[in-house]
Amino acid sequence: MEGNEWKQWRNVFNPGFSSSHLRMLIPEILKDMSVFCEILRDLAEKRDIFLMDPLTTRLSLDVIGRVTL
Repeated sequence: MEGNEWKQWRNVFNPGFSSSHLRMLIPEILKDMSVFCEILRDLAEKRDIFLMDPLTTRLSLDVIGRVTL
């Protein structure tokens, strides 16, 4: 997008990326981070090799879902 169309959509999304709005989301994001850390602890205690990619993808989707709903 360019020009007026870009400006219109930029104005729509700007509030969602303001630092004050993002700071308000931190407690909610920390809930998902806490679950993620617990999963990592459990896996580390087992001393098995595991893939981080599925875990981090799930974390990303959980955070995105939480902050957009």
